[in-house]
Parts: sequence; structure tokens; C-alpha cells
Amino acid sequence: ALDPRRGSTSTVGGRLTDARQVSRFTLGYTVSYASQKPRDDNPLTFRNDYFLGELKAGVAGFTLALGDEILHGNGIAGFTTPLATLHGFQGWADKFVTTPANGIDDRYGSIAWSTHRVAVLNSLSATAAYHDFSAERLSAGYGREWDLMVSGKWHDFTAMLKYADYMAAADTPSAIATATEKFWAQLEYVL
Repeated sequence: ALDPRRGSTSTVGGRLTDARQVSRFTLGYTVSYASQKPRDDNPLTFRNDYFLGELKAGVAGFTLALGDEILHGNGIAGFTTPLATLHGFQGWADKFVTTPANGIDDRYGSIAWSTHRVAVLNSLSATAAYHDFSAERLSAGYGREWDLMVSGKWHDFTAMLKYADYMAAADTPSAIATATEKFWAQLEYVL
């Protein structure tokens, strides 16, 4: 059985983000760093780091983002985020809700578009994202993923269609080696 003490960690980090208007463009960046080590009676010995670097540019309803998110692993334990949802990060197919023992290097890019007042809709938005996953510690590929989403709002209703397509690399560990497609259709009503 899994020893629950292995989940006891201490994490310290920081995040810096800024955006500036330059002519018609909005240019921004995000930089994050965190360090994690065992806490209390955790029997493992490790020090794993987390890095994020992202650049964004926006103009006329379009936003382009490029980034690299790295969660270290030492071959036994990967950087953990037990109280976080990773669905909004490392791909919507949810193949990496737990960081692999050899860590993960997620190089990604996305383009998003949004506008107000389209036909009968109050707003409409669309997003496409691409992820290239590999092990942080070893030279092994985990695969790649395409994520697509379109969302529209009409009065108090919001509808969303979302799709994720993960394609495993040939040398992907068996736990995440299966190709995965997911599709969501969601309708919300807000009082």
C-alpha cells in the first residue's frame, strides 16, 4: 500500500507577472519558481523545483501565449501539487494530474480569441492550445496534445464545447502511454 507520509511536503515559491499596453498590443509575461522538499516524517529524500516562463501578446481580441512549465522529478518522486487541479495546466486530457517520477517539461503555445455581441450572443470565445510533453530528468518524450474550446454566452446561459486529443510518444511510460481523446459539452445557467 502507498505510504501516506510520502505526500508530506514543504513548498516555497514566488510568482511575478506583468502586462503593459504598447500601442495597440498588450504584452505580458509570467515567471514562477518554487522549491519542494520532504516534511515531517516523509521517508523520501528529495528536492524538486518548479519553473514557469510564459510570454503573452494580445491585439484586437486575439491572445497568443508561449511558455514552458517544468516540474522536476528525481526518479522516485515528482513535484506534487496535492491541493491543485491540473486540468487547466498540462493539457485537458488530464494525463498528468500527478507529476511523473521523472518530472515533466511542458512546452506549450496557445491562441485565443474573444469578442462581444455576435449575432444573438452576448460574447463568444475560442481557444486552441498545443502541448509537447517530455520527461524533465531523462531524455524521454511523453507525447503531445491538442486542446480546443469554444464558448458562448447568451443572457444568463453559457454554453461550452471542449476537446482534448493526447497522442503518446513511443517511449512514454505505460501509465500514460495510451492515446486519449476527451470531449465536453456544458451548459450553465447563472441566477
